[in-house]
Amino acid sequence: MVIETGDKAELRAHLRRLQEARVDESMIRIDTLCRRPVQQSTYQLSRFVPNPSHESGNEQRRTGYRYVGPADLKTLIRPGGEGHSVRSPTDFDEWASLREAEEWAEPFTFVVDGTGTLRLASRRSEHVTCAGGKKVLSAGEISFQHESGKWTVAEVSNQSTGYCPDGSSWPAVAEALDRVGVSRPSGFTHEVVFRRCSSCQQINIVREADFVCAFCNEVLPQDWNVDRLGP
Repeated sequence: MVIETGDKAELRAHLRRLQEARVDESMIRIDTLCRRPVQQSTYQLSRFVPNPSHESGNEQRRTGYRYVGPADLKTLIRPGGEGHSVRSPTDFDEWASLREAEEWAEPFTFVVDGTGTLRLASRRSEHVTCAGGKKVLSAGEISFQHESGKWTVAEVSNQSTGYCPDGSSWPAVAEALDRVGVSRPSGFTHEVVFRRCSSCQQINIVREADFVCAFCNEVLPQDWNVDRLGP
């Protein structure tokens, strides 16, 4: 859904923006939600979008995502300062045993590095330092819970404004978690959609399928395009 409003002028303005962007009108839907009194009726403008697992995202999953965040954060990279490598159930148990009680109160920073290895660090860590500045197969935030004698993923997202991975990077995360024996969901519990504006080049987080740049109001591409420089 693009917008819900009771203001016809606002509805027309958003519809005009989509038409100016030459969005296929067959992919646009307007619903009227009738309420009583009639003055409380609203309009919903929706735009159908394809599945986010596009071919371009799948290609990035195979080749890896490189760092696209602020350049000054790269100065934080230090030899040996990468996130803790977790390659097996034993590795995970050892890592978990070293965590202080307060650390479990918030998600951890994670990356899946180019070898498919899960790397974990505190949430206050930057993804680029967790990855040692190298390409990743995915990145985000993850939290765990221990119940019935086993570890389970409570929440996991691709929230990383340094690497901006596509939702199609999930299989790399799933494989890394399966390797270390941690039960997991079937996908990201919170999937973030990143797009770079073709006009102003700013990176956007797309919310509620509203593919419009928050910086210059241009329509954003449907396919993942954050790494504009390519491999």
